[in-house]
Amino acid sequence: MKNKMSDIELNGLLLAGEDIEYEGFLVRNYSIGDIFKKIKLNKYYYLTGLTVLTPQDMLEGIKPEDIDKLKVYDILLSYPHYNQMFIEFLNTFTYLEWKNGEWNDFVAYDDDKRYRINENRFNGLMQLVKKMYVVNRGEKGKDLEINPNLATSKEAKELAEFFLEPDEKENKNKSGITLMGIINGVCSQGIGYTLFNVWDLKIYQLMAQYYGVEQDKNNRYIMESIYHGVWDTKKNKINYNDIHWCKEVNL
Repeated sequence: MKNKMSDIELNGLLLAGEDIEYEGFLVRNYSIGDIFKKIKLNKYYYLTGLTVLTPQDMLEGIKPEDIDKLKVYDILLSYPHYNQMFIEFLNTFTYLEWKNGEWNDFVAYDDDKRYRINENRFNGLMQLVKKMYVVNRGEKGKDLEINPNLATSKEAKELAEFFLEPDEKENKNKSGITLMGIINGVCSQGIGYTLFNVWDLKIYQLMAQYYGVEQDKNNRYIMESIYHGVWDTKKNKINYNDIHWCKEVNL
């Protein structure tokens, strides 16, 4: 990344809902409304899932002998399905039209400018998109649940199935914390967001609100427990900075 920004600067720009520059081009920070209306959920889940896949995940039914030596980038170059998936990923999350280059890379042109993604730049881009859309915070399937029923293609359905927790695979209709559930939950907290105005938020902003509400409720629960003598502070010492309601949320 040219003139790589600090984590503090990046977090601030994401909290402000800005697009982020990476290697000279902008990575698109879609609003929730755009994800639902323009990208569509199945495509959004399908493409952002690429940021957390491993070679073992991608070639689960093939398992070539050298799979332990393969990198995700190698598979993107060698397997047509994943090659097209990554080009669609680039076209969706940037403002450019990408194609395969001549040197094991991906290129895009804008007027007289040429942009390039190679192996060295690939991981940085994946990490940026993963952070921007809060993919896989903690463990797979814990934050933005992928519903295989939303997948429209065989490949998308298989990828969606991969992200289900074991117990969810046995009961796919089991309710859980989903993106739509988080939107409804945040709108029910009386903090200024409703189903009439939440759609302009970016995913990072929404998740900051979601975890902020959770943090505030945890703080109130612990403090009320202390005041009522339920929490023994002598046996269970508390660092009040760690449970403060406005401690910065780590996304």
